[in-house]
Amino acid sequence: MKKQNKFLSFLNNTITFLIVLVIIQTLLEDIAILKDFNYSTIIIIKIIGFIFDTIFTLEFIIRFIYSIAKKDVKKYFIYERGWIDLLASLPLLLFVSGPFMLRFFSISILSVEGLKTVPRLLKLIKIIRVAKILRFIRVLKIFGKIKNTKTQTTQRSVNYLSTIIVISIILFVFVIQILQTQNLIPSFEKTTYKNKLQLSQIFSRSIEEGEIKLPYYQEIMQIERNDKILYSSKDFTPDRQKEWNLITIDGYTVIDNNIKNTEYKFTYSNIDTMKLEAYVNIIIFSLILLEILVIAFMYARYFALTITDPIFVMKKGFEESEYTLAVKIPEKFKDNDDVFNLAKNYNEIWLPKKVKELNTNTPKESLLKFTDIFEDLDNPKSN
Repeated sequence: MKKQNKFLSFLNNTITFLIVLVIIQTLLEDIAILKDFNYSTIIIIKIIGFIFDTIFTLEFIIRFIYSIAKKDVKKYFIYERGWIDLLASLPLLLFVSGPFMLRFFSISILSVEGLKTVPRLLKLIKIIRVAKILRFIRVLKIFGKIKNTKTQTTQRSVNYLSTIIVISIILFVFVIQILQTQNLIPSFEKTTYKNKLQLSQIFSRSIEEGEIKLPYYQEIMQIERNDKILYSSKDFTPDRQKEWNLITIDGYTVIDNNIKNTEYKFTYSNIDTMKLEAYVNIIIFSLILLEILVIAFMYARYFALTITDPIFVMKKGFEESEYTLAVKIPEKFKDNDDVFNLAKNYNEIWLPKKVKELNTNTPKESLLKFTDIFEDLDNPKSN
């Protein structure tokens, strides 16, 4: 039995360590985009993310099957936060790291043309690419194991409040993403596309009129006129295209424009949109982390001082015959707080009776009952 407990403890500690690593990996993936890491580094970071998602998906499946065997599915999903294991594993494997590995094998093994064999359904992943931030939910699992309070009541309250706020933040981001996808609210991506469309029209007319010279614009990768390349950036090599097609499903935007029966095709890099998404992801994680720290160290202290500490003193006074410490009642909570009103009655009714009994009989156990405090509430001076 002890060996089994040691193994479970080791397994849980290992999972906690992996959670820390996967959060670091997620941040590094965004930082790599912001800081223009080289292709090989980004690929390694993404492959590591796939490995983590696979491990956590297997962990969830194993724990879920084990809970079914023990007939404790409800306990695992609700009280042991199995729903976090689900949200932070399977969706990521299916919609984030899994499609990346599919592109990796399609492009790396079958060449760039192999990408055409990838189902078009993968385009739908753009709708839920924000799913990557689901990894941040696992922060709740880490802080849920940190015992920074003396009572389970405070710990439970802190965990519950943190969960509500974190889920609300992530749900808000999802809703915004869906609304933007459905064109119900503006999005940076669509605004950028409109700007590129207007820019393409301006450049097409300028080229026709011979008013500008190449190269034109930093984000323009290539310009074609009637299928003939007029300009191609030094960063738009076949190898570079292969890299970007692997790293993201929408690394480039292609805009066709017809001017005076002449077909123009402009290819733009979407690095600006990718960097904005990475920046937003880092902000979301920072917000989640700040929220959890504030709740864990500020709200927890407030909850303890106003709820659990008074209850602890009264509980100990009811259970231990020689414990006569009064509850300290802050002036601002003296008349308008249920817990401290109860504490006031405890101080003014229960303790005097208890002290009087101790001075008279000095019993090993108090003869008073908890109901005594309620029997004399209407006539406290009778004692």
